[in-house]
Amino acid sequence: EVGLSCKASKRRKQHLMPSCCLVQLARAWKALDEFATKYGITYELDSGTMLGAVKLRSQLPWDSDADVNFDSREYLTFYKKQKIFNSKGLKLKSFSPENRGHFQIWTPDVTIEMWGSDSMSSIFLPADVREVPTRVHMLGVWVRGVSNPGLYAKNKYGYDYLKHTVHWSSSGYNSSEYPIWS
Repeated sequence: EVGLSCKASKRRKQHLMPSCCLVQLARAWKALDEFATKYGITYELDSGTMLGAVKLRSQLPWDSDADVNFDSREYLTFYKKQKIFNSKGLKLKSFSPENRGHFQIWTPDVTIEMWGSDSMSSIFLPADVREVPTRVHMLGVWVRGVSNPGLYAKNKYGYDYLKHTVHWSSSGYNSSEYPIWS
């Protein structure tokens, strides 16, 4: 009725993610966590996705995708078992033997960018708790986040990380790596 769209380019301009997109993401988070638990894969939310979990327990309304880091040694596990995601209405795309560190999980309207990493944030924890993942509540699903999510958000986005700010692409930056708070 009000003309909201799940298309990424329109969502960014609307500064609002329609509830149908959030439902798709919640299903994807559940599928990812079940898969990772079953196959012993380490992953954690990253960047604005982690910030959204800290601030809102949801996707940031103006964010156009979601970001996850995973143990890059498990790239082939995702590739070989992608039919599990297909059976849940999701598609894994952009696999490449040359690019073993990146692929995408596609819901019908929202993309989760999966970034391979050689290490997860848990390496900075004391040895006796490294194997216990930090969980964050995201759209009604408990998923794995970085260790100490609040400190991560403060260190990445600055002391004002709980204040509202626009998406980095709307601020004239070329990447989220530039501080959105300056």
